[in-house]
Amino acid sequence: MNLEEKVKELERRIGELESLNQEGQLQESNLKDFIGTIKPQSHRERFKAIGYYIENIEGKRNFTKKDIEEKYDALKRSYSNPSVMLKRMFDDDELIKDGEDENGANQWRLHAETDEELEEVLSNE
Repeated sequence: MNLEEKVKELERRIGELESLNQEGQLQESNLKDFIGTIKPQSHRERFKAIGYYIENIEGKRNFTKKDIEEKYDALKRSYSNPSVMLKRMFDDDELIKDGEDENGANQWRLHAETDEELEEVLSNE
């Protein structure tokens, strides 16, 4: 393969990646890989992992119930009542309320200890 062919191949691959990123598929793939690394054994653990992903990999300050539902959908999983789990996690000091979004939905952040717990799991991988 000569230089011109290599450049065309790289341009083609970059175009594919940009297309995937615009469609959200690249991020979805990264979420699946991340969850695969964490290996959550329960919905509670999966909620923590998704919260960590949103805050530390996507770089968002907080997340809502809708964010959790969207990530569950991306993982092709379902959970009947995420509001109950978020409330339980808040009651157990695993989450912190961080205000409300423009629609009045609670915004959540992982408690520092929850963050540290996941960082420890990641450092052991």
